[in-house]
Amino acid sequence: MSKLTSNKKGDIKEPCNSKPACHHGGDISYHSQRLGIAKEHWIDLSTGINPNWYPAQDIKADSCTEMPYADPAFLNAAENYYGNNTGLPLLGSQQFISLLPFVMKGGTALIPRIGYKEYAHQWLAGGNSVVLYDTTSTPSLVSLAKKHNATFVTIINPNNPSGEIIDYRELLVLSEDLLRHNIFVIVDEAYMDLTPENSLLNTTLPNNLIVLKSFGKFFGLPGLRLGWIYCNNTIRQQLNSLLGPWNINSAAQQIAVQAYEDVQWQEEARNIINRESSGWFKQVEAHLSQYQIKGCYPSGLFCSFLFSLETADEIFEALAQQGILVRLWKIDDCLAYIRIGFLSTRQKEKQLSVLEALAAAKG
Repeated sequence: MSKLTSNKKGDIKEPCNSKPACHHGGDISYHSQRLGIAKEHWIDLSTGINPNWYPAQDIKADSCTEMPYADPAFLNAAENYYGNNTGLPLLGSQQFISLLPFVMKGGTALIPRIGYKEYAHQWLAGGNSVVLYDTTSTPSLVSLAKKHNATFVTIINPNNPSGEIIDYRELLVLSEDLLRHNIFVIVDEAYMDLTPENSLLNTTLPNNLIVLKSFGKFFGLPGLRLGWIYCNNTIRQQLNSLLGPWNINSAAQQIAVQAYEDVQWQEEARNIINRESSGWFKQVEAHLSQYQIKGCYPSGLFCSFLFSLETADEIFEALAQQGILVRLWKIDDCLAYIRIGFLSTRQKEKQLSVLEALAAAKG
């Protein structure tokens, strides 16, 4: 299989013979074994997941004793929350990403150079090719997609880890332009719950537009493995045939119904993140100022700090040695992000521990 390798700032990366490995946040077990620090002593800031998770109540016993068919209450709650009735539930949006080579016809995919790496990983694993792009200009993306006769264009909105966001109206224009060339557009809205007014689900989707949603990030429950895809009926039918029955367990459905219907909790969660994230990340930035920060990119549930690769490696390891896990996101052989997750004042003790660890890191 192909792997993306470093190249000058351009469109196409050259293939080599090994399959790329994707490393993700949240793997406390690995780092616990690596450093000999018990799991319960770690603070995980590597995932960008809401630390104030939804407090689900009273899960019924039949969630484990009956077959997990899709509950109409679950589908209706999701429709009301997202404002769209064309969704298909998934085991997290990653499930669709893993099935990309089986759902989309082969060829070339346009994928952001900075963004969730599983898109390129899975598409290359299917024997296809990838063009990595840097632009956030939608007209430039249209030109690039046509130039390479792309099968689809992926846009992560808001971007993870850069936090960049594109207005949904620009993405609609882009999709309509590419529809005339039979090019699909996949928009990953995993972090859009904080700004639902900018979601593409507020409008009618063109036939070539696919929107992915994540449940676990905003609601703080990634272990439930729940996401959604919004797409045309043909792709939906293809996915249904691949997924088979009983894809979402009943406990996840019951918890999701509670969370989707709890408007008061949602409003409070957004208020806490919007009110407190800036102050938290400013404290983090102040403690990181002992290093040479090249950029700071806050985005609600996480903030990405740009460093030289050598400095980012140093920070990551210094914090890990103290039981603080952050996300090291390598851009190239020179630069990398350190992405640090949100903590609210509800986690005051953890905040203090992280700031102390940052202060001690240089020493």
